[in-house]
Order: sequence, then C-alpha cells, then structure tokens
Amino acid sequence: MHDERQGNKDLDRLPKESVHRLTEPFARFLRIESAGGAILLACTVAALVLSNSPWSHSFLAVWETPVGLRIGSLELVRGLKEWINDGLMTLFFFVVAAELKRELVLGELRSPRMAALAIAA
Repeated sequence: MHDERQGNKDLDRLPKESVHRLTEPFARFLRIESAGGAILLACTVAALVLSNSPWSHSFLAVWETPVGLRIGSLELVRGLKEWINDGLMTLFFFVVAAELKRELVLGELRSPRMAALAIAA
C-alpha cells in the first residue's frame, strides 16, 4: 500500500532554493501581461520556419497525429489539428466572452457611452 505521507516527505527533501531559482524567471516572465503576446509571436515564427524547412513533412504530420479518449466501447479519436480547432478555439472564445463581460460590468466599458464607442470601433 502506498503511503501518501511518504510522497510528501520526498518532496520536502527537494532543494527548494534551487527549484525556486530555476522557476522564478519563468514565473516573473509569465506575470507580465505582454508575455502571452511574445510567446504567441515566437510560436508563430517557429511554425513558419518549420513549415518552410526541409522538416516540413514531419512538422505537418504532427498535426495529423491521432489523439483520443477511450472509455469502454466508446472511443473519441481525432487528429491533433481538429482538437485544437474545435476544443481550444471554444475555450478561447469562452475566455474572451468572460473578459468582455467583466469589462462591461466592472471595467472601463461600464458606461453605455464608452461601450458604444468600443462597439462602433
């Protein structure tokens, strides 16, 4: 039988200063609001370079890799590209709608005049 406390003791033995020293620069970078844009730009450039390189066939084959979920006789398998297009885009628009609602209720677009200006733009 696995002892839950033993797993915690193993984690307590990790050198926290070393782990913190390695992870803190990444945590600081991700707290910056423009970090998401920088990561997106870097990934876009990397994708363009890879798709126009000698490895383009392998790069494009990654997007067709079957990824799925199987529960008993129920099987849901799609290509990686379809999961991204359908699933992650749905999540993206959900987050955008939640952010827009927050701005309309609590943020700068709270006044009808400012909201109308933003909608017109």
